Amino acid sequence: MVEVLALNIAESEKLVQMNHLLTPDKRKRISSIKHPPSARQILASDLLARAIICDRLGRENQSIEFGFNENGKPFLLGGEDFHFNMSHAGDWVVMAISPYETGIDIENIFPLDIEIARYFFTSFEYQQLKKLPASLQLDHFFQIWTLKESYSKMTGAGLSMEMNSFSIELNSASGSPRLFPGNSTPVFFRQYDFISDYKLSVCSRENSFTDQIIVITEDALLRTLASL
Repeated sequence: MVEVLALNIAESEKLVQMNHLLTPDKRKRISSIKHPPSARQILASDLLARAIICDRLGRENQSIEFGFNENGKPFLLGGEDFHFNMSHAGDWVVMAISPYETGIDIENIFPLDIEIARYFFTSFEYQQLKKLPASLQLDHFFQIWTLKESYSKMTGAGLSMEMNSFSIELNSASGSPRLFPGNSTPVFFRQYDFISDYKLSVCSRENSFTDQIIVITEDALLRTLASL
């Protein structure tokens, strides 16, 4: 089953105290980031991943090693049956875990020129978007965007995948988002509306998702990290 976890980092100053749990390379990378919110997101993402891996797999933090595919997607070395993916936006860091390949994307909804969809959506997706009343188009845009991102991350292609090379249909006959053209190995989607002004989508090779997002508080994460 795909599980989704979320951590609010609006007030995450205490997490900096736990940066010794990261590798020297990751600490160096974070210290080089000039945009404090981005540095905070990356720090929290790594700490959340480590806490969950230690908790679920009984690993020691110092034994955790991450590998990266050719497109930069991280995976747990020695964790063939443990797949995970991270995403962050605004005050939230989210994580999807599954025995199968999975991808997750969260986006903070903000005003934008809907015509940008011409460059990233297929003609089908763009037409479906423009059929909607103007008041609904922004929400729909971010629904499709997060679904497409979650799929590209699930495959491991990430940003190397052309976003207009495949379509997502929201109102498919199955009642769930549908990918086309189809894939030799079926993929499944789930969207969660757990907080206003954000869209969150998950894609996986398995068709079993938890109904509720597990929201982890900063204090709970700190307690787990302190025991590592």
